[in-house]
Amino acid sequence: MPTTVPVVDEGLSGPVKWIDPDFNASGWRKFWMPGYWADQGLRNFNGIFYFRKELQIPAEMSGQQAKLYLGPHHRCRFRVP
Repeated sequence: MPTTVPVVDEGLSGPVKWIDPDFNASGWRKFWMPGYWADQGLRNFNGIFYFRKELQIPAEMSGQQAKLYLGPHHRCRFRVP
């Protein structure tokens, strides 16, 4: 009978979660979007990815509704803290 290896999401298992605004992601590699992951050194990867994009929101938009368009995606989940 085959065994199943549990997937550990390292982004949620550390002392500071990767989605936490206080997490320091300065050591993460750069990805160019749009683009193919395989062209950026990740061929045949099947697992969990975290991407981080920091935005500067003008003060005059405080309290106003906004939309963030993330483009087309395939089997992805998005989490915005």
